Amino acid sequence: MVRRRVRRRSGAGGLWVACVVALVTAQLVVGSAPQAGGATRVAGPTDVIKPTTSGPPPLTTTYAPARLILTDHYDATDPFMLAVGDRNYLYTSEGATYLNVPLWIGTKSDHWGPVIDAMPSLPAWAEGGLTWSPDVQKVVGGWALYFSAQLGGVSPETHCIGSAFARSPAGPFVATAHPFICQLAHRGSIDARVFAEADGQLVMLWKSEDNANPNVPGPDQGGDTGIYAQALSGNGRVLLGAPVKILSPSEPWESTIVEAPDMIEAQGTYWLFFSGNWFNSTNYGIGVAYCKSPFGPCTDSRPAPFLGSNFQGLGPGEESLFEDGTAVYLLYNPFKDTDPNPVIPRPVAMVRLGFTPFGPYLATP
Repeated sequence: MVRRRVRRRSGAGGLWVACVVALVTAQLVVGSAPQAGGATRVAGPTDVIKPTTSGPPPLTTTYAPARLILTDHYDATDPFMLAVGDRNYLYTSEGATYLNVPLWIGTKSDHWGPVIDAMPSLPAWAEGGLTWSPDVQKVVGGWALYFSAQLGGVSPETHCIGSAFARSPAGPFVATAHPFICQLAHRGSIDARVFAEADGQLVMLWKSEDNANPNVPGPDQGGDTGIYAQALSGNGRVLLGAPVKILSPSEPWESTIVEAPDMIEAQGTYWLFFSGNWFNSTNYGIGVAYCKSPFGPCTDSRPAPFLGSNFQGLGPGEESLFEDGTAVYLLYNPFKDTDPNPVIPRPVAMVRLGFTPFGPYLATP
């Protein structure tokens, strides 16, 4: 798994030369688009838009709506953004900044101040230079940061989820002394994301690292991953009950990997967004699964990703959801499509979402 994350920091390899060529013919795949003659507005974060026609919306191969590029100077992977007061806080993996948890703060989503480190010091258990997948949540007593890092002094390489706490979303976050989640029987754990239910109950989501076998390169690198859920205490420091696997790879486009989970409730319906397949493949994409509850079970029966390779970028993934009080947006990383150099940075892109009773769709700005 270190190999996968190191490549994310340093950019893509020769494989992406072929990907740039494939960009000429790639098209957008959207899993749930509004029916013709259906809804014409985009509602609030949990409002469900009901089309005037019956039946699930069809798949489409049209272009994606115009998207906003939030960062275009760094390989800023695994983006997560918060709106607090009149400011937006954008956290990413280490990338080319070589900060533990890069953080941009701005009053607009495309105008940022200088990048700072939200967690200046790593805990003793974490290997330096290998932190990613930040998630920040308001908890009782302040703010919690969850991150992924390599467990030092362990062979084979194992990745765990750590926790850190601060009084402000800007930090500085101070990490706890021990890993928060580390499924050693599954080669580790990464991609933490907290979902808050309407009643305030917190639920931790994450990915098991079953595909991380450093001795076997390429697509045969281990077994099927899983996405897990477990209740989290109000102060963000204690996991409650037992973990439950809520999603496994089930469709060919996902290969053996589902990762980067994030969840939203729309009028009583739970939707789990996730990434599938290998990040350095044009098959990498974003899926959406229907869940009966935050603890599953979750089902995705789409034959194609909700958002896949298209003319705007290859292999979109590593997504998260952003709510600003009026709308819901999808943040994700496409490989930049305007640079012929095979070492292509992955900017943070953002597109608006809408919801029908049959699921989300990419909406107009």
